[in-house]
Amino acid sequence: GGFLTSLATYLLYFRAQIIVRVSIVTFFLILVVLVLYPELTTKIAKIAGVGRGTDLVLYIFSCGVIFSGILLASKIKNQEEKITQLIRELAIREAIGKDNEKI
Repeated sequence: GGFLTSLATYLLYFRAQIIVRVSIVTFFLILVVLVLYPELTTKIAKIAGVGRGTDLVLYIFSCGVIFSGILLASKIKNQEEKITQLIRELAIREAIGKDNEKI
């Protein structure tokens, strides 16, 4: 559930770099508040039907880890695409340069 939700959220809303950064900071701040105020965490957990506040923090943290993994995978894929494009451009330039040397 958390993986699919994180993936869908990223694909739909988090393409812009600033939105990703603000979301990560917000997520971190929420976790800090939940850890600092355990009674609030327990109340929210009961409302959510989780039971204990500790479990709620663990579930939220797990979703954050999954989301971070998706972000990293996306960044790696983008870097690979950029590197591939640069290598292609370099190969074309070298090929054109060698053709010019023959003339």
